[in-house]
Amino acid sequence: MIKKIRTFWGEDMKKSIQSNLFLSYSKLIVILILILVTFFYAYISNSLKENASNALVDKCDNLTTQIDTQLERLNNYSKRIAVSKPIKSLLKQDMYSFTRESAQKKLDFSDMVFSALDYRIDNISINIFDFDGHYINMSKSSTFKTIPPEKVKNLTWISDVMDAKGNKILLEPHPDDWGFENEPVISLCRSFSEKNTLPHNTILELQQPFSVIQKIIDKTLSNKTESYNLYILDENGHIVYAYENTGHNNHNGSISEYWKSITVCESANGLLQGNTAEAGNTYCAYRTSAQFGWTFLVETSRDVLLKPINQFRNIIFLTLVAILLTTLLISYQISRSLVIPLRKLQEITTRLDLKTISKDTVPDYSSQYDELNQLYHSFQSMNKKLEDSLDEVVSLRSHEIQAKMLALQSQMNPHFLYNTLSTISILAEEDCTKEIIDVCDDLSSILRYISSSSMQKVILIQEIDQSIAYMNLMKIKFEDRLIFHIDIDDSMYHIRIPKLIIQPLLENCIKYAIHVIPPWVIHIEGTTKENTWYIKVTDNGSGFNPEKLEALENTLASIIPEKSLPELEIDGMGLINLYIRLKLAYRENAVFKIKNLPGGGTEVTIGGIISEDKNYGDK
Repeated sequence: MIKKIRTFWGEDMKKSIQSNLFLSYSKLIVILILILVTFFYAYISNSLKENASNALVDKCDNLTTQIDTQLERLNNYSKRIAVSKPIKSLLKQDMYSFTRESAQKKLDFSDMVFSALDYRIDNISINIFDFDGHYINMSKSSTFKTIPPEKVKNLTWISDVMDAKGNKILLEPHPDDWGFENEPVISLCRSFSEKNTLPHNTILELQQPFSVIQKIIDKTLSNKTESYNLYILDENGHIVYAYENTGHNNHNGSISEYWKSITVCESANGLLQGNTAEAGNTYCAYRTSAQFGWTFLVETSRDVLLKPINQFRNIIFLTLVAILLTTLLISYQISRSLVIPLRKLQEITTRLDLKTISKDTVPDYSSQYDELNQLYHSFQSMNKKLEDSLDEVVSLRSHEIQAKMLALQSQMNPHFLYNTLSTISILAEEDCTKEIIDVCDDLSSILRYISSSSMQKVILIQEIDQSIAYMNLMKIKFEDRLIFHIDIDDSMYHIRIPKLIIQPLLENCIKYAIHVIPPWVIHIEGTTKENTWYIKVTDNGSGFNPEKLEALENTLASIIPEKSLPELEIDGMGLINLYIRLKLAYRENAVFKIKNLPGGGTEVTIGGIISEDKNYGDK
């Protein structure tokens, strides 16, 4: 029983060896590849995620280090100026009048300050002032003047600087309080005094345009394919500066959550993960500056951070598809190569039948598998044995049919023989010597023709001569009451036909014609058409009884000469005998038709293919 499998379309499909092999190989390959790819993807994706996280932390550390370097530069300059005794000594002298002595002191003071800064004053503005209104500004040029003391007291950050008692105070980006810069500046301030024992009464402010810091941020975070946010928080977690480049504002999002996590964390740097309705899943690297207390947060979205993983996933997917397709194709080719010999055998066995087994030979075929080669060679051997056995069976059957045909051909109507001998006796009594000689010649010719078993097919002229001899014998009995005509073209004389196929028709005509008033006319006509010969014999007798004619046709239709031959009595070369011999000789091309003529009498037509001489009964 053939098993069936159900496809995912819901249709039943017969299992074949190739489909079984292909499905088995495919399942094994797919499972192994999926397991390997899953572990490989998990390992690599974790490594990529770790590398991406480390890269974000490194980016934050790098940015913090660069900004710390800039701020530390300001701090070092500030400390040099604040601890310089010559500078502090000149601050208490008159540098604000317009005298020559005052001008010299201004030059000396400027030279001392520039020397403390290693003469690298670029992008730095120095403001030195006290609560008495003395104010000095040094940048690209130097300014010495007095200002209202209230202006100093009104500075929002002055109290924080004084409370720091000489320690540095870093101000967030703000407008220049002195009006020298048109852009935001960042300031590092500290207070100092002429002597360490005296209260601090002088403030030193070093300004730097925030654009310097901004350039560092842009250079570090600007990227065409990746977007980052930067948040700088002071020691209290307030936003000092926000640089946003991801398309969303996170001020009110997870900054407070980040800060809470940072305050409870012992590490000065690390990686945090956040989640907001606006930004979705985010990752944030942070680092707190030990020198200045600011905390730098570099934030990016989960998609940006995991972009390498997503790209790797896509590559893995495409690679997996390519590998699967390749392995499935290889699996299909392997399974196909296994069943090609079997399909070859199936093709040969499907084509094989009794008609072609002796014509078709099983071609040689070589497979890379020994078992299939052995199977193929076994089939070749079986086919050869079957061919030999069939030849033997067919040969036996052929001899059997030939023996049967010889028996059929040798049958003679005994009444014909009795009547002929009686006729000879009557002629002898009447002393008709010549007629006796003619009768004996015709009878001997007929007997010789019937008994010559060496010929199963004869040329048509021989059959005509035999028929004339038979009719001559019949005319001795019936004399002028029997008339026969032969209308056959000379071109048909050499057509080979089965022996003794016309005489049975003549016997049948005489048998039924004598029941009507003479003369009894028998007409023999021969024609050819489309490589087929036809012989038509008609008479003017009473014809067949319709019921007997129908019974005869049914009997003829039920006969299969190749399988069995009916038992025929010796009573003459009947129509059934003739039909069987025509079928054995010409198979499906045999012609045998019987019909009653409208005006009385019967018409019997026989025929067959015009071909080279070949013994009927051959396979």
